[in-house]
Amino acid sequence: MSPPDQLAQARIAWVNGDAIGTIRAAQACCTAPDPSTRARALVLCGRALCSLGQYNDASRMLRTALAIEPNALDAWSAIATLLATTGDQTGALNAWKRVALRSPSDPTPWTHLAELHRARQDYEAASAAMRQARVRAPERVALAIEEALDLRSAGLESQAFTAVKTALQRFPKNVFLHLMAAEAHGTLGRRDDSLTHLNRAVELDPRHIDARSRRATHYMQTRRIEDAAEDVAMMLQLEPDHAQVRLQAARLATVRGHRQEAQTLLASLLEDETSLSESQLGHALLYRAENHGKQGDTEKEWIDLIRGQSVLAQAHLRTGDDGTGYLSLLHTRASRMAPGKPFQRAAVSMPTSAPTGSALEDRPPVFMFGFPRSGTTLFENVLGAHPRFTATDELNLLGAVLQSIGQECGNVPPEDLSDAQVRHLRQVFAQKAERAGYTDRSTRLIDKNPLNFVFVDIVRRVFPDAPVVMILRDPRDCVWSAFRQPFEPHASLILTRDLSGTATLYAAALDLWHNARSIPGVRLLEVHYEQLVTNFEATARQLVAATGEDWDPSVLEFHRTLGKAFVRTPSFAAVGQRVNTDRLSTWKPHADQFATVLPVLQPYIDRYGIDAVLGREGS
Repeated sequence: MSPPDQLAQARIAWVNGDAIGTIRAAQACCTAPDPSTRARALVLCGRALCSLGQYNDASRMLRTALAIEPNALDAWSAIATLLATTGDQTGALNAWKRVALRSPSDPTPWTHLAELHRARQDYEAASAAMRQARVRAPERVALAIEEALDLRSAGLESQAFTAVKTALQRFPKNVFLHLMAAEAHGTLGRRDDSLTHLNRAVELDPRHIDARSRRATHYMQTRRIEDAAEDVAMMLQLEPDHAQVRLQAARLATVRGHRQEAQTLLASLLEDETSLSESQLGHALLYRAENHGKQGDTEKEWIDLIRGQSVLAQAHLRTGDDGTGYLSLLHTRASRMAPGKPFQRAAVSMPTSAPTGSALEDRPPVFMFGFPRSGTTLFENVLGAHPRFTATDELNLLGAVLQSIGQECGNVPPEDLSDAQVRHLRQVFAQKAERAGYTDRSTRLIDKNPLNFVFVDIVRRVFPDAPVVMILRDPRDCVWSAFRQPFEPHASLILTRDLSGTATLYAAALDLWHNARSIPGVRLLEVHYEQLVTNFEATARQLVAATGEDWDPSVLEFHRTLGKAFVRTPSFAAVGQRVNTDRLSTWKPHADQFATVLPVLQPYIDRYGIDAVLGREGS
């Protein structure tokens, strides 16, 4: 058989996944007199040996091939694959860059570069590589999607959204792009735009389970329960055994208060845990725990809570982050805001009004803070019913300011920010709100994001004219509610995966607040959840007065005004209801479990007078 025929046979064997057959067919050509034939045979043998785990022999053959043809792209591609396989990511990156430079129209090396950057968690570099791949193959929608996903993973939400919108112009019938657009609009609080894309996704593919599932979630978050029920019913008709469908059906039954139906669905779903993803299993356990709790079976509730939170935490824990880094941040920032430290001394002489010409000078925002599950959503909705205010539901406008301080202001301490920098940062805040669709210049924005009180020193410098509302709640209720919620695990809330971690987080956060509350010049109102639910009108009036606005009776009808508001937080089921005392002392049925954390929490119960607020000594 001639060398060309042998090489052709070797290539066929390689394409068919037959490494041994590849080596047998190509090895005779490894000593062929023609250098080009010899090099190609060595590359095929090298690839096959690499796939068999014989890395040293593979490396020897591939480097011999490169010695014959130093610029051979197939040899460099094989070397790049070998280096990546053996863990030499830097070498693999350099090899793929070499291939990319010598094949200007081929997207493949750029997709490999993106994979390597992702492995290093350098998502911004991955997105840049995917952009190069997309330019070379604009007809491939998958490349556009990967670029947007990498931008989002890099935290570049605005650029990711732009990439999605650009891709939709070219691929207007791609369901996944519409789902990405819906998610982006939802993050910005644009519920109508989000629903438009969800509707379009379902129109394009009425049998698309993920599209219908996401729309059902949207409907539940806006209390359009019957619309959610229609989507769930259709999904059950289409794929009754689909795990996500059954999970959504259980969630809907739970929201509707159909406990027995929910329990039956969850029991069936959890019979075969191997069919569930990690996320599905964790959520199913937490939904079942909720139903156990409503039925008074606290022992089973506790068992499912412990396991469900543990399962949901695993993906984040695999990144190496167990929450200790966030605790360290809290301790560091608590120290810098302590009385007698440079910031507190500087705050005494800081301006108490915005620099002239600043954005929002005539309508300063209101910041609402509190430990997660302290009642911030309820307070935001109460104040948001006032005609002078607009609720933004955890859009995290302050987050844009924090990012700008790091990227554009050299990460200087807040006391060192110039007036020009303050003007810029206020403009950044206002622009994020406008991009999210909050363009009504006759109202003031409410920026509610519970744990952002960690950055109250920045609020003091950048927004000295802004009221700060700190919402407190019985620490036991706060910790219990935060622990039992299916939060998306991240740097701070990964600590809520168990009761002890939640109590530790609470203690560190409230230690910080103990220092922050004494910062001179903060326009502070501390108010208790218990005060609002037991003495609603008086507390609501106190809240409005703290903002400097006149009283408006529409505040008392907040449950009507915001009954269909889009709420992304776990509080969505309670929004649109009248204020009630149902959530006082929710921790008590689990007093035995709390025995281990009460010593941690007791100083905070004493310090903030929660028992006195409740009016029940020793509660």
